[in-house]
Amino acid sequence: AHQGVKLHPIISWAMRWWLWLFTGMSTREWVAVHRKHHAFCETEEDPHSPVVHGWANILFFGVHYYRKSYNDPATMERFTKSCPEDWIEMNLFIPHKVLGLIILAGLDYLLFAGLSFSWMSLLTTTLVWLGQVLWVPFWAAGVVNGLGHTIGYRNYLLKDESRNMIPFGILLSGEELHNNHHKFPSSAKFSKRWFEIDFGWYYINLFRLFGLARRPPGEAGSHRHSGEDSYGYEQHRGARIGRAERCDVGVQRLLQAFVIDGIQRVGMLLESGVVDEHVESPEARDDGRHGRVTPCGILHVTLQQQALPAFGLHMAAGVLG
Repeated sequence: AHQGVKLHPIISWAMRWWLWLFTGMSTREWVAVHRKHHAFCETEEDPHSPVVHGWANILFFGVHYYRKSYNDPATMERFTKSCPEDWIEMNLFIPHKVLGLIILAGLDYLLFAGLSFSWMSLLTTTLVWLGQVLWVPFWAAGVVNGLGHTIGYRNYLLKDESRNMIPFGILLSGEELHNNHHKFPSSAKFSKRWFEIDFGWYYINLFRLFGLARRPPGEAGSHRHSGEDSYGYEQHRGARIGRAERCDVGVQRLLQAFVIDGIQRVGMLLESGVVDEHVESPEARDDGRHGRVTPCGILHVTLQQQALPAFGLHMAAGVLG
């Protein structure tokens, strides 16, 4: 979608087939919807904004909004630059969407039932198939697009409501770090802080080790994050914010306020050396010296403002539970 990584044809071919078999979508359709989302994020033109349509609608009915968007000829014409236009894309993936799901069901039956025709084998195969075809729509079209703009913390203050749901991109291969992606959409690495994990980046590096992935020619190290990019849509300017914004949902708000906030504060102090009036060692205050960061001062403030209140809330929640 953003040309952040160049995949070997073997990997690209496999992923295109996987997308069609598991979702019934073609590469051109998925890419067009995603690029349009970045172009008009949180506006009426956004294909799947939870701000406009509500997070519950996107979470549970995200596929409906995808289909509505890629069925618009204007969307497909504008946002499909550099997308595949080969025979299989135009004559199989796009016109025969349901066929992919049917082929997947047949493959599942051969794999899990074999030559058995019992009701139990049919039930098992059906449940496996349903899990496969519902997995991507729920997590990608629902969780990432719905909750990724609703709950979590923010490393960058952008014009949209994108958020990093959690700092560990394991289950969704880095898509959990959605705020980072909206800041640097053309970057293949979604993790930007020392405590963030992006499993997708590990997979890409594994592919690179075997010569199956590389940076696009002429774009090594580039991050297009302002102005208008080569696909004709304006990307967001965003300033790094020192402290994560408070979430609007109960438990997530407590987690962010007392854990992630504390980690970010210490990390930024160590990286930048910026000191506020509260982050000073006792010795500095006694002899009138200001503007010096000491490990003791950082630890003191962190324990006082973050760890101890968090521990108290944890204990209170345990008692109430």
